[in-house]
Amino acid sequence: MEIRFEDLIERTRQTLESVCRFIAMDFHPAMLQYHEHAAERLKEHKERRLADGTVVVTREQRLRNQELATRPPDPARVAAWRSAMTPAEQAEFAKHAQDALRLFGYEF
Repeated sequence: MEIRFEDLIERTRQTLESVCRFIAMDFHPAMLQYHEHAAERLKEHKERRLADGTVVVTREQRLRNQELATRPPDPARVAAWRSAMTPAEQAEFAKHAQDALRLFGYEF
């Protein structure tokens, strides 16, 4: 099963219900309130280290990376990359990802 990020964000319930049907799992409305408990779950994060003890990702970096998990889906985030990336970054991304973007019906 493939789902689009846009569908998950803009039609969260319907998309989750579809995923649940696909994996033969009951949908529960609490799935829509994940963000209400995310802060507590994120407290479990620790830094990531290599076998030699070198820190790869600090706990603070992990928490910053997952900050949006503490909020409900925000449709404004769907195209946020367009304002977060410079035109040069967008062009570089498109150069490497254009085949996949076309395949999945994304404009670039």
